[in-house]
Amino acid sequence: MIEVRLAELLSRHGKSRYWLAQHTTLTDATIRKLFRGKSKGIDFVTINEICKAFDCQPSEFLVYVKDEEKEEIEQKNKSKKGS
Repeated sequence: MIEVRLAELLSRHGKSRYWLAQHTTLTDATIRKLFRGKSKGIDFVTINEICKAFDCQPSEFLVYVKDEEKEEIEQKNKSKKGS
């Protein structure tokens, strides 16, 4: 599964979601979904906008995580919430 790690990118650059909205054509809703990891997909226009804003490569915020690793992380998070 590909994860969009926008929150980490913003944090590394000391920028906010508001800043990103002001420096791209992305909507607040799109940024919010990407920031929270709730997006079902991302298109090339969005990737391009983020890369232009941060002068970065897609690999700085798009990460491949094996399905097994993703399931382990989700299980750990569920058990923490249940405690």
